[in-house]
Amino acid sequence: MASAKGGKRDPIQTDDLVDGKRLFGGSRPRRLLKASTGLRVGREGVTAASLACGFFIAEILDLARHECEAESKKKITPRHINLGMSKDNEMSVISSQWLIKGGGVKHPATAEMLRG
Repeated sequence: MASAKGGKRDPIQTDDLVDGKRLFGGSRPRRLLKASTGLRVGREGVTAASLACGFFIAEILDLARHECEAESKKKITPRHINLGMSKDNEMSVISSQWLIKGGGVKHPATAEMLRG
């Protein structure tokens, strides 16, 4: 007889964040793209935008996971996200103007990072 609960899934085995369609759905990115550009949006454009957002989120969470493991913690906090993004060269340039609530002090991107 099957129980109602399926048990806890292993978070390492799940790969939901790479698939942007599963993460965001299909209609929400289409509405956002259409509202922001005012143009018609094709299916391939929605899929590409969803996959790019999914990859971006997976990269941020991977950086935060490494910071969390470095401190031997099991829970990712905004501080870990902020530290992970500021230590990575590409992410620090992208997120130099972001403010994460509860993330602590963020070191600004240096001039040589901004130049490339």
